[in-house]
This record gives sequence, structure tokens and C-alpha cells, in this order.
Amino acid sequence: MDSDEDEDEDEDTAKNEGGVGGDAFGKTGTPQDASRRRARAAKAAARRVASLPKPDGLFRCVEALRQKRGGEESASSRSAVDLADAAEGAVYAIEGLIRAVPEELVSAAAPLVSALVHAHPPTPDAAGLERARRKALVALAATAPGIAGPALCAEAFATGRCDAGQQLEVLDVVADAARELAALAPVRRAALRDADDEDDEGDVTATTRVTKTSAALRRRGRVGVERRFAPRSLARLRGSSRTGGPGGGPGAPQRTRAHLVVDAFAGPLLARLGALVRSADADAEAARAAERAAAADPDSAHVPGGGIDALVLGRALGALGECCASAANAANAAQLAGAVLELISSPSVHEHRHPHVRRAALFAAYGAVTSTPPAAAWHALAGGGGSGGSRLGRLLSWAEAWSEKTHASDADATTRQLALRCALSSADLRQKASVLGAGRRDRDDPLFVLKNLTALAVD
Repeated sequence: MDSDEDEDEDEDTAKNEGGVGGDAFGKTGTPQDASRRRARAAKAAARRVASLPKPDGLFRCVEALRQKRGGEESASSRSAVDLADAAEGAVYAIEGLIRAVPEELVSAAAPLVSALVHAHPPTPDAAGLERARRKALVALAATAPGIAGPALCAEAFATGRCDAGQQLEVLDVVADAARELAALAPVRRAALRDADDEDDEGDVTATTRVTKTSAALRRRGRVGVERRFAPRSLARLRGSSRTGGPGGGPGAPQRTRAHLVVDAFAGPLLARLGALVRSADADAEAARAAERAAAADPDSAHVPGGGIDALVLGRALGALGECCASAANAANAAQLAGAVLELISSPSVHEHRHPHVRRAALFAAYGAVTSTPPAAAWHALAGGGGSGGSRLGRLLSWAEAWSEKTHASDADATTRQLALRCALSSADLRQKASVLGAGRRDRDDPLFVLKNLTALAVD
């Protein structure tokens, strides 16, 4: 088969070199020829990846990524090509090993993070290797977030070994892992059908169902009548808990793990962004000094800097916005929203001279506002800190005022649109909080329980 494909490829090459296809497509021939060439290239890349040596454990993957020779090997037994192939095969094998054997991550997560972030073995397919490395990092961060999340943030922003490109990649991994933690396990359509679909339950009345349930309970030695609502959904949940979840593999999560996003990703990331904020402060001060110098001497020239740091800062704000959206249902979502709004409230961040940083700040503010529960917003704005409100209430009020000001005065059209979206979300949160507070205002009455005894009993 391979020889036939090679012969076809040689024929297509000869035709294209002979001028078949005209000037419109150059040497690629017709669009069908180009698609066939891409398919053959994909198959060749898949065969090459399948032929690479794959480690059988995560620690062996770490050794391969660090390109270490084993004790029984000498400098002449393994060439540089063999070491590069072993490292590339480890990158492609890590995701499957993490999903299959997650318990090994307890001791291998930290060294695996460092090895994966810096894994750049020579390869003819750099794009495929980058995709595989990205998937492996996301799988690592989502499977062991408590270990891999802080290790990723520390490796990118604290060790000094990562450049801006690696920092951007780590921030993308953090955002993808946060979305995976907040997502439910995928549901297969076959799992929605009960095993007894042959029985026509459409003709079964409620009385018959209760009678069958009572008989089953008597056989089990239990007393009383159990009423089951949505029996198909109940059977689906029980079946998935026995088989390991509707996601397919054993141990697939049945609930989201959004409560891990704050401690695993958002908290360590917020703790590591101090250097970027200080760099933004220094950049803003240099820009103000340049403006003063230009006003004093119109012939002076100033070259603005801080472009790379601004790019990383904008991506970090975007990752924080994704963390806020992923942690919206968590118990500590309000604390994360307050921390993100406090970071954005720095003038060097929300008044940054680069429009993409201001857009990222508005995106993060939108995530913080929309993830704040209305009850927490009511306590923060009215009941938590007396007449002036609490710290979170002051930050929410500031975010609304800043969004309205940015919508009215910013020079960038996209930034104004984002500011309008953020301002509308802040107003919606305030309205929901006020409605919730109006329903709870009567609870301050000492006779509230006596006046509403019947309603509380029904509830």
C-alpha cells in the first residue's frame, strides 16, 4: 500500500512539475490534488508518530524529555537522533498515560510540568508536537490541579526559565484546564436510554408504579412507600455510577470540579502577577516622563517599550476571566471576583496605553461581575459593611463606574463595546441583588418567624 501511495505521489509531482493545473494553483494542481496531498501528509505523519518509541510510565517520560541515558547505556549506544525520537514519543504518549494512570501523578506531576514546559525536541512536524504538548499539559493540569496548577504558575513566572512564548502557552493551558474542570462529563446518547426500553412505560400509570415500588421495598425488608420522580434519569445516574460515568472511562466525574479552580489556578496566578503589574507601572511612568519631555522639547524622540510584558499581562487577565467564569458555581467565587477586581483597579492595568490590555481587563471584570452570586453582591453592597458596604461592594461599584466611563470616553471601538457589556452586567447584578435584598429585608423583624410560621413550615 505504501509503495502504491508513493507511486501516486510521484505521478502527481511529475504532473505538477509539468505545468498541469495552470497558474491559478501553481505546483499544487487542482484543489482535489491539494486535498489528497494533505491527506497523504497526514497519514505519513501518523505513521511516523506511531513508529516513535513510547515510554510505559510517567517517570520514564520525564527521563526521555530530559534526554537522559539509562545506566546500561553509553554515549555511543544512543545517538542524538535516538534521544530526540524518545523525547518526541514521550510528548505524544503523556496524555494517554495521564488519563489511564492518574494515580502516578501524585509523585510525578511536579517534574513532569517542568519537563513538558521546556520540551522542544527537534522534529519535522513542529505543529503536531506543539498540539500534543498542549494537550498533555491540559490533561496534567485538569487531572491533578492541586499539584500541577501551582507548579505551572511557578514555572512560568517565578523560576525565570520561561520566555514570553512559554508564559503565554502556560496561560492558555490554565484557561483550558479551568474550562475542563468546570465542564460536566460528556454524556453518550446511548446512556440516556434505560436497559428496559422494551417495556412501554408510556402506558404505566402512577398508581401502578407506586404499587411496583412498594412490592420491591417489601421484598427488601423496608417499610414505607418510595415515590420516584424521573425514573429514567435516576436509572441513568445509578447505571453511570456503577460503570464509571457516562463519559466512558472508570471514575469519570459526575459533577463539576469548579471548586478547584480558585485554589489550583486563579490563586497561584494572582500571586505571580506582581512583577507584570510593577512592569506596567514602570512603563506608565516612563510614558508620562516621555510626554513631559516631548512637551518641553518637541524635537525629542521616544520609543515606547513594554510590548512583550503587555502581551503577557493581557493574556493573564484573559486567563483570570476564564477562571472567574469557570468558578461561577463554586463557593469561593465571590472571593475570586474581589481579588480579580482589586488587580484590575490598579491604574496601570485599567488605564494601560495598549488597547488589548484594556480589553482583557474588561473581559476579566465581566467574568468577575457575572460570577458573583446575587446574595453575595447584596451583602457586599448593602448589608456586609454598614452604610459604606464591604470591600467587594466598593469594588463592584467601582467596576460599574469604570465601565460606564470607559464606554463613554475610550478611543478604541472594541473596548467601548466590551465596556458596555460589562456595565450592563454590573447593572443587572445590582438589580438582582436589590430584588433579593427586598425579599430579605423583612427578616430583621423580631416577629418574622411568628408572622411567617406557616410559610416556613411549608418550605
